[in-house]
Amino acid sequence: MALDVRRDGKPVRVTASLREQARSVDGGVLDPRLSGATFTELPERLRQAGVDGVLVEHVARGSRAAGNGLQDGDVVIAANRGRFDDLPGFQLSFSDRRASQPPQLVLRFVRGDAQGDLPMQ
Repeated sequence: MALDVRRDGKPVRVTASLREQARSVDGGVLDPRLSGATFTELPERLRQAGVDGVLVEHVARGSRAAGNGLQDGDVVIAANRGRFDDLPGFQLSFSDRRASQPPQLVLRFVRGDAQGDLPMQ
């Protein structure tokens, strides 16, 4: 797809391609401490209620994520680098860490009516 835009007041034509964003992501791809967890976009009913973040869709029994206390149905609203609104933002918050992971990964989560921080080992 070609787009005509203005940059510094001059017309410029750029080519862009659209692709569908992943609807879920394997936590182990983002950080080994999240291995065994699958994250997905929040359901629309939560978004309409003003909730941002990502849903923990599934945590495998005996996985590293389960051992760290992550549970199915948790809503992760922030990590070490701050808050994010959705799955692409969540993934982006880990993109700079691939080269050097922080010694501690802390997820801020909502479980039911409670909110807390979960250190991931």
